[in-house]
Amino acid sequence: MTLSLLGCLLGCEAELRLDGVEATLAQPVLRTDQFLAVSPSGPDSIVALADNGVVLLGTAENGALSWRRQVLAARESGLPQPTFLASTNCPDGSIVALSFENEIWTLAGGGWQAEAVDTQEQLQDVACSSDGTLWTSGAFGTLLSRPPGSTDWVDHSFYDDFTLTAMSFVPQTGTSFAAGEFGTFAKSTDSGATWDILAPIAEDFYPLDVYFTDANTGWVSGVLGVIYATKDGGESWSKELSETQASIYGFTESGDRVFAFGDLGTLLVYESSQMRWVTHPSLETPIHFAAATAFNGGLLVAGGWGLLQQLPLSETPQLGDPANQSTEDSP
Repeated sequence: MTLSLLGCLLGCEAELRLDGVEATLAQPVLRTDQFLAVSPSGPDSIVALADNGVVLLGTAENGALSWRRQVLAARESGLPQPTFLASTNCPDGSIVALSFENEIWTLAGGGWQAEAVDTQEQLQDVACSSDGTLWTSGAFGTLLSRPPGSTDWVDHSFYDDFTLTAMSFVPQTGTSFAAGEFGTFAKSTDSGATWDILAPIAEDFYPLDVYFTDANTGWVSGVLGVIYATKDGGESWSKELSETQASIYGFTESGDRVFAFGDLGTLLVYESSQMRWVTHPSLETPIHFAAATAFNGGLLVAGGWGLLQQLPLSETPQLGDPANQSTEDSP
């Protein structure tokens, strides 16, 4: 009996099947993807950006959203594949993304072009103003701009011991804002030619995002569900009521509604009649929402561990596995 069992163990080993693994890896959206930015590239198309050079090209057709996977190589030998931190839409129709490697990646004409930003400071955010000027901000008060058609960056930096974490540019007004460590808040009213630092938002406040709907009305978000609001263009701030203690990573608009998104699948909507943020139906998931944008009549949310899903805003969404997406084969 012992010899028979030993013979079976040595000679009856089952064949290793990798079909399931290969099928999983062939999917456009993988559970290892960490999405950090999304930008619409047209009325029926969108781009989602992650770590390890991962770019997802989404197309909406007949109410379904399908994805095609692309992996960008490092721009230069010795650099890792880009880890994208933020993206923005520019007036010329291009999408510009910032990577952790301090590189600007531009999607225009169907292809990606990359360039290094000449700074020693870690960059945090990228934005495009309504006149087509590209902006980026980061550590040590770094604030740089590049006019349309130029290859040179203009330095507006404050050279002080704070990181400018986020920017907001109000279209067609010339009013611009930047927020950073220690509640730092800077404002420009001449399309970024000059900047003034206003009174701090709050002591020791670290803003994760700043968002303005007009030259006066805006919000900044932070950890533990903290949101501050201003009605006078940043001259004064008040702490807002919200129904969460989850960190809020960003804001976006859909129609006339402003949404805030963050950790643990948190999605809030601002109720102006109540002057507070209330919970909007979302995914019951411990995964964070790192980015969101209005798209195809709903809200496209993106985050960790392959979270990339569209939420309807007029009704309670059909909740399911975040990785279960409508897909097509990767090229």
